[in-house]
Amino acid sequence: MDEHQNTQTPAQPTESSPPAPSPAPAETPAASPAPAAPAALTPAANGNSGMSMFKKVERITAIVLITSAILFALVGIASIWGAFGDNGDTAWRAMGSLGVVALTALVVNVGTRMAEGHK
Repeated sequence: MDEHQNTQTPAQPTESSPPAPSPAPAETPAASPAPAAPAALTPAANGNSGMSMFKKVERITAIVLITSAILFALVGIASIWGAFGDNGDTAWRAMGSLGVVALTALVVNVGTRMAEGHK
């Protein structure tokens, strides 16, 4: 063999040399949290982002009115079954409170409709 001939292989990276940078892993988007309101009530879902203030108040009071009427009926049924005990004072107070809430929602709803120009 000739002395001038190089029989060595090219230098291999050693443990002390820094590794070649690898491409950054693709980040997956974090799971989005559940919406705060049902999709049917969000403005983007209905396309009503330009809804007037009167319409928004009217919609909210209608929801409050329906909810209080349903709760009023449920309290009435529960009091018939005796869920509140023999006294019934609790049932009357609950029904009175729900009646006040429903009446207030109705008055506000009618007021917004009149202010908007509906009859």
